[in-house]
Amino acid sequence: MEQFDAQIKKDGSDRLTIMEIPFDAKAVFRKPKGTIYVSGTINGIGYRGKLLSRGNGKFIMVLNKAMQKSIGFDGQAMTARVTMSCEDLDAVREDHEKMADITSDMDVLTAIKTRQSIRKFTSKPVSQDMVNAILCAGMHAPTAKNKRPYHFIMIRDRRVLSMLARHNSNAAMMEESAGAIVVC
Repeated sequence: MEQFDAQIKKDGSDRLTIMEIPFDAKAVFRKPKGTIYVSGTINGIGYRGKLLSRGNGKFIMVLNKAMQKSIGFDGQAMTARVTMSCEDLDAVREDHEKMADITSDMDVLTAIKTRQSIRKFTSKPVSQDMVNAILCAGMHAPTAKNKRPYHFIMIRDRRVLSMLARHNSNAAMMEESAGAIVVC
């Protein structure tokens, strides 16, 4: 993880708000080619995004209006404290390719028409291959602007599942489940 102070300002066209990255991200994150996806904090506020190359080892990140508001950007140049880590999506893709294929004889329209919400679970453990397939499907689900603004947390600890069930009436079924995937 990199920690640094960065300049946040409007770009030359005054249309975009950008954060200048004060190092060569390709060299630091060891990504010789391709898009560099990053996550971390700006003044303590979490973010996920991608870096844009400006050539000669210079990189920027565009900040959307919600992030600008969260960090208090008012249109005037400011310095922010940033933490940044590279998200290694290539490694995630390789894991998915290694994952056991789980197939179904059901076509997509039949699956959509006949889907059900099940609220009763057994305490029978779910295989790690099945958990990986479910997480893989979730990570491939479309998101606005492909920003993937979520994290998955797999919970198998019975005490934690029980506590969550007691504190959320909509999650009462977790009391009996062998595990839960929480989407944040």
